[in-house]
Amino acid sequence: VSSQMISEGKTTPEVIYSGTTAAVKSPGGVALDNYFVYWLNKAGTSQAGTLNRGLQYATARSLQNASKGVQMLADNALKCYGVCLAGENIFYTDESAKLYGINRAATSRHMVTTVSSQLQAPRGCVHDGSGTVYVADKMQNAVFQFASNMRALEPSRPLAKAADLQGAFGLAIFDADCSRTRHHGGLGRRQGCTTTSPGLTWTCKGYHSPGLLR
Repeated sequence: VSSQMISEGKTTPEVIYSGTTAAVKSPGGVALDNYFVYWLNKAGTSQAGTLNRGLQYATARSLQNASKGVQMLADNALKCYGVCLAGENIFYTDESAKLYGINRAATSRHMVTTVSSQLQAPRGCVHDGSGTVYVADKMQNAVFQFASNMRALEPSRPLAKAADLQGAFGLAIFDADCSRTRHHGGLGRRQGCTTTSPGLTWTCKGYHSPGLLR
């Protein structure tokens, strides 16, 4: 749904990518920049891939062109949750333990770097726009952070605990004036479940309705 459609009162979304026309298999995370949309698959296959990149509708100009512009960036994991963009890199997590990174200008020939293996059940990541990436870990009941402003992706990057939270699931970064919110990981609101700190919001699993957490 574009801003123009909303301003015109049109709230019915258009399908840009689907499992019948592109590598979409139970998407587990979405991120975007000025030109592309990136998504993870929770039911990844060698054909569908783990991490994919496609043109945004405004860039593609048509649904047919959008489908043709899909490119698989990685197929290293079958089930993933949470993807975020940080500088020149893309970070994403699998369902069990690992945080991965790949160059933002990657092609299918690029290698994925295992940035960390110290997680237990990562469920979402987000970049704060200032060089730090936060990762929610449902099993460890915590939110972790690491410095992402690296020129080249580094394996076995140490993670520091940013906060304790029971069943951490999904992250968002918001400006101090609350005029803008970055959201990742399928956020929702549950009474008594949301915890906030300056610039960072996270939730635990079991929210009532998916959507943007404000």
